[in-house]
Amino acid sequence: MTDTTTRAVRLPALTTELETAELLTWLVAEGDSVREGDPLAEVTTDKVEMELPSPYDGEVAELLVEAGAVVPVGADLLLIATTGSGGFDLGLDASPDTSAEAGEAEEAAADAPAPTTAPSPTADLAGATSERVPAPPAVRRQADELGIDLQDVTPTGSRGQVTPEDLEQAAERRPRAATPAPAPPPGDVARPPARPTPRGGDDRRRAMVRAATARSTTRSQQIPQFTLFRTADLTGRATRRDGVSWTTLIAQALAATLWRHPELNAVWDEEHNEIVQRDTVRIGLAVDTPTGLVVTTLDDPDRLHGQEADARLRAAAARARDGKLTPEDLRPASATLSNLGGFGVERFSALLLPPQASILSVGTVSPRPVARYDAIAIRTCVELGLTIDHRVADGADGARFLETLVETLEQR
Repeated sequence: MTDTTTRAVRLPALTTELETAELLTWLVAEGDSVREGDPLAEVTTDKVEMELPSPYDGEVAELLVEAGAVVPVGADLLLIATTGSGGFDLGLDASPDTSAEAGEAEEAAADAPAPTTAPSPTADLAGATSERVPAPPAVRRQADELGIDLQDVTPTGSRGQVTPEDLEQAAERRPRAATPAPAPPPGDVARPPARPTPRGGDDRRRAMVRAATARSTTRSQQIPQFTLFRTADLTGRATRRDGVSWTTLIAQALAATLWRHPELNAVWDEEHNEIVQRDTVRIGLAVDTPTGLVVTTLDDPDRLHGQEADARLRAAAARARDGKLTPEDLRPASATLSNLGGFGVERFSALLLPPQASILSVGTVSPRPVARYDAIAIRTCVELGLTIDHRVADGADGARFLETLVETLEQR
């Protein structure tokens, strides 16, 4: 006899600050058969519109909420009748029935893919069919963007699924793309494209983004913060850009500096009144979108080749503008980079984005007269502003951080 278990699929915490999301439309109906990774519904938040994937094989037993409903994080969305152990876990499911089944969900969450090498997926792959390789929707979209056939990727996920790291390795094995077109001369300021006219359906998203921005900035104003400024001379670096954007180069330098100054790669724990160090470096990028400011993140850009980091950053910014960010794009950042240089802004002070302890503002990169060796020379320069949570670090800490950042940026 085959055991059947009814499991609930719940709304996951797509971002650390997410409290509710709107279920836009169901992509399945009661009685439908689904497989692991199949889209169940489209949901939207203030930052992302995405498909909710099924965490396992089974049959849709019951839809618990109506399309258009706003539901809180952790709310049950639908029930799926499953047999056996099913597929991989995405942190979306939990059992509504017994404590033993809840333990299974916790065990599955503990087995979620990690950046390190996972156990051999041979046993999990034994039951998979050749026409569909297990992979989360975000990984499938990334594979489509990179032009990679998932059949050609060796999965290392704990349950036989393809992970983002697997795609990275597959991309590295492919021949390098053609060299991009040369960058404009250093003195030219590349103007950003005008903000697209919002579509009719974007009015709701714009209201949600403004509400989220209001919450974040209100929290930020309650934090004791200060801003330090430094000028970086990019004249030498401009000759070695190889078409890579200034935003990418500065993001790489910022990440490298955070590794060298771990005291600023931290957050203030308000509950315990203490500093908590981060063990990863992830750079947030503030993106101007048709519905307002959205922040996407990039892992360790300093460890990537300039062209690869630039491609990833541009792709993430495009997803932000299109409202197609993935949960991976919204993971907590160590620090955020806000660049208004494309708008001709020379210098500004950015507000902290809690719980981050720092944010870097970047002005326009342009030629300026500079005193050098008792003479005036024209140099390509940029103004950098570092805003810091005073609970985490002092002015001298910020000054040392900026010194390293400028040195790193000028030498990279």
